[in-house]
Amino acid sequence: MLKQYNKRIIAVLLLIAALTITFACNNNNIADEIPPTTEVSETREIKKEEIVKRNVDGSGVVSEVNNDGDIITTIKLANEKVKTIEYDVNDLEEDYNIYKATNVNLGDKNSIALNYKDLVDFVDNDLVIKAGGVYVLTGELVGGQIKVLEDVKEKVEIVLDNAKIKTNKLIAIYSLSNAPLLVRLENGSENYIETYDDDKHKLLQYAVYANNVLTLAGNGSLFVDEGFLNAIGSADVLTFISGNYSLFGSVTAISSGSCIIIKNGTYNLLSGSYAIVSVNDVNGFVYIEDGEFDIISKAFGVVATNEIIFTGGNVKINSDKTSLRGKTIDVIDGSIYMKSLEDAVIAVDGKQNITAVQENVYIRFAGGDTTIDSWYDGLNSNGDLYLEGGKIYISGPTRHRNKIISYKGNVVVNGSDMIALGASTEIQDLGMTPNQSYIIVYYKERYARQKGSAYQVRDMADNILMSFTPEKDYRVAIITSDKFKIGGTYSLISRDQETTIALTDKITIIK
Repeated sequence: MLKQYNKRIIAVLLLIAALTITFACNNNNIADEIPPTTEVSETREIKKEEIVKRNVDGSGVVSEVNNDGDIITTIKLANEKVKTIEYDVNDLEEDYNIYKATNVNLGDKNSIALNYKDLVDFVDNDLVIKAGGVYVLTGELVGGQIKVLEDVKEKVEIVLDNAKIKTNKLIAIYSLSNAPLLVRLENGSENYIETYDDDKHKLLQYAVYANNVLTLAGNGSLFVDEGFLNAIGSADVLTFISGNYSLFGSVTAISSGSCIIIKNGTYNLLSGSYAIVSVNDVNGFVYIEDGEFDIISKAFGVVATNEIIFTGGNVKINSDKTSLRGKTIDVIDGSIYMKSLEDAVIAVDGKQNITAVQENVYIRFAGGDTTIDSWYDGLNSNGDLYLEGGKIYISGPTRHRNKIISYKGNVVVNGSDMIALGASTEIQDLGMTPNQSYIIVYYKERYARQKGSAYQVRDMADNILMSFTPEKDYRVAIITSDKFKIGGTYSLISRDQETTIALTDKITIIK
């Protein structure tokens, strides 16, 4: 069966499974990766009004509309770096052009009229798309696949409208073409991609895969069962505009040989190795703008060779190893919960010496609410650490010689509120010249440092500045807030024990 697939896809599949895939993504501006728009949406002005409101949110994220109506989002990162994302206005539309669509009932091979044979046809139980255009799929296909031929030159839009694909082919929806593929989930529809084979132990490669740019959109739902090694993937830019996804992959749930961009949607992801992984030596990054995420991984949550960027979203990650792993990690906004059996957040460059300070490597918090429950290090940066905004709560580690916070380069503390609690007393502080005050407390009384009770920071007017209920027992606390003022007095409440501290310096240590 492998003979029917070209060499490029076979190489991609093997490399992703081993996490050694390297694809060329030659321009840091993702806008250049998306073809120009040919039509202008009638709803452009509505979208533009929404964008103008976002321009003034002060988070370092600016969105604009270009002359074609595309949305261009620029994100300010650390060290004066920026990342630019572009959304094609046609992909943002909620509806397709019904007058230009070809309707196909997957369960009825006679549903394709004779005058459509040059566009699409059934061949050996496969639905073969021969030309660019819009194809609306309904009904059930058993034992075959949806295939876009290699010589298709124009964009293909596949609309799933209560479609079910039960396949025994390596890939259920497969575009061999170098033209972009858009998979749209019809509003309110429920769509399924499942494995179908007599060999129950056989794992198929992908539910959806494109040799080039792949975009998913719409307000329907898509379910992919656990019979695939990988649920959704592409060799080039992979973008999710919207939709509801339940994706199961024994290796990956969402993967790209280039970049992954998620604008919005709901995601229930279950993976054996990587829930979301973008691996490209030049420009492999993951950008999450918004959405609801419930991620369970037997290894890693979100992985990128280069940047991981959050500017919103409600994200929950449970991982047997690491929740976030990238060269740089920026949390600008959003609510993120991570539970990891090893280090929760790791910033590392695999090409640099891991024992030395790595250049252009960092973990940065500039906003949002982040909660970490880790057995090993909570934050582990082989480069720098920036606490420039947002709220950060850390519970863990429990193992000796692991640290609540670990970094090898510089640390900047200027704007974040943080309570970090750990059982290991081998800690790393927040530097000798912080921009805001921080406190380190070593607890002796076991009862005072048990999990399950809120750890609170109050000012002298009894206002609660921060509150966090740890999920593990602890022996040491590291606390900082941009509300701390030298000369002020604050109370730290751990179970029934209250410690009152008068800040006389930017660094206060209590043993």
